[in-house]
Amino acid sequence: MRNDRRMKEPMHPAPLVELEYATKRFGALEALAGLDFRISRGELVALLGPNGAGKLTAVALMLGLQAPSSGSVRLFGEPPRSIAARRRIGVMMQEVGLNPTLRTRELLDLVSSYYPDPLPISASIAAAGIEALAERPYGKLSGGQKRQVQFAMAICGRPELIFLDEPTLGLDVSARERMWLTLRGLVRDGASIVLTTHYLEEAEAPRITRSRPGTWPTRRGRLGRRNPRARLTQADQLYQQDSSRRDQTLERSRERDARRRAAQPRGHKCRRCRASARAIGREPQGSRGAARRSRRGFRRTHTGVCTMGARATNAVHSGTMPSTRLMRAYLMEAKYESLRLLRTPGFVVPTLLFPLMFYSLFGIVLAGSRADPHAAAAIFVNYCIFGSMAPGLFGFGITLAVERDPGMLIYKRAVPMPAGALLCAKMLMAMLFVCVVIASLTIAAVIAAHVRLGAAQYLAIALVAIFGVLPFCAVGFFIGSRATAAAAPAATNLIYLPMAFLSGLWVPPAFLPEVIRSLAPVWPPYHLAQLAFAAAGLSYEGTVTVHAIVLAVIAIVFASLAARRLARVG
Repeated sequence: MRNDRRMKEPMHPAPLVELEYATKRFGALEALAGLDFRISRGELVALLGPNGAGKLTAVALMLGLQAPSSGSVRLFGEPPRSIAARRRIGVMMQEVGLNPTLRTRELLDLVSSYYPDPLPISASIAAAGIEALAERPYGKLSGGQKRQVQFAMAICGRPELIFLDEPTLGLDVSARERMWLTLRGLVRDGASIVLTTHYLEEAEAPRITRSRPGTWPTRRGRLGRRNPRARLTQADQLYQQDSSRRDQTLERSRERDARRRAAQPRGHKCRRCRASARAIGREPQGSRGAARRSRRGFRRTHTGVCTMGARATNAVHSGTMPSTRLMRAYLMEAKYESLRLLRTPGFVVPTLLFPLMFYSLFGIVLAGSRADPHAAAAIFVNYCIFGSMAPGLFGFGITLAVERDPGMLIYKRAVPMPAGALLCAKMLMAMLFVCVVIASLTIAAVIAAHVRLGAAQYLAIALVAIFGVLPFCAVGFFIGSRATAAAAPAATNLIYLPMAFLSGLWVPPAFLPEVIRSLAPVWPPYHLAQLAFAAAGLSYEGTVTVHAIVLAVIAIVFASLAARRLARVG
């Protein structure tokens, strides 16, 4: 029976990444011409080449950030955009602007929530050697320290395949050495690594792919016959490093592991440390021991730091996500989206204080005792609607533009963030801010303005304002998808303030000129205000159904336009 099971096992496991004659064109420019290679488990592959050689384009195809013009790309046997496949990878990009207000530990907590079985946060921090940076805001780190944090984010999910774009750029000697020690440990544990670099001395890989602009190597020598445009030269060939260099690399690995073991306290019982002598270079690639490890599946990451653990799994995880972990990912995204905005005074002050300030000035001080109860209630409702506009417009419009410009959205597309998690987090954030605004306005209305409404009426107004923020989220979504980070604040303010005035939130429509009054139904705040008037039991114009349909159409149209824009340009 034992021999039968062995015979049924595949002799050649499926590759983690496979590109079949992948070609990518940008107009008349052919960035990749017939790229054809595969990456197997436990490989460290370096992509070398000058600027414009197509290294990043190849990685973008593997990550599903771009689609090939021809050919096919498979990641773990699935399309690269598959969420199950992306839960088995880690990504470290060269140019990505992460949130500067979040701390290092918070960023790791957020990214690790995307994975089914991530490493402990302390283990990821220790593996990257960033213990001293754990509580520091990301925006106050140096360039090299940011790269270390990004590396910790790339390995925090126990990935089987890690993509590293210029991983040692900006690192000092000790940080570079620590990173390579961790990478070698990951490869020994069965992970595969793909890195891009300009420097041959940085590519400590037994498999190196070199390229020139417009040409890429292949694993098949006959590809040129099937695709005449794929030009192969000696410099472009896929080659193995010579045996002397491999021996030198293994010797350096043994020396480093010996130093690490000597630094461990007496009585240290880590299995990796006891077995490191036979784990480095003692078993040929095709030996029975290597085959047994391959059949057992990917071992949990152990990078030489004992806190990471050395647990073994019975089989490679399939990328499935438990429902509790999936729900936690959505909650973590909403938590840190709200936290980052609370730490941004430019958002908190106008969003939370402006509605209360304007209501106190125009609805309490200037109106005074002259306002009758009906007028006082109407003013309160109008400023509740005014307060629900800013969280949606600014929370989506400006923050989305700020995230899109430095490549944060591209990074979120590469990592296994659950579908719609970022949009849901922003909508939930907007609703939470509206709750705070409505609560402050309600306290001011009861204490200072003497607005006489029942508890049910206050609750109905609050619910209309909270859910009424969604159309403004869609408008802000559209602004953020079109405007740059520098232009988004001006574009949002050009819409925000005139729309509030023309909708009759500041001045009752009866006191506006006839032309402006006739245009009020064009704007979303007008329809939302009429719904709030109906909820409060005040007189309103039109019908509730029509106002609700108009707001729903506005939300759907602007959200669709924004989604289409982002799908096209990223």
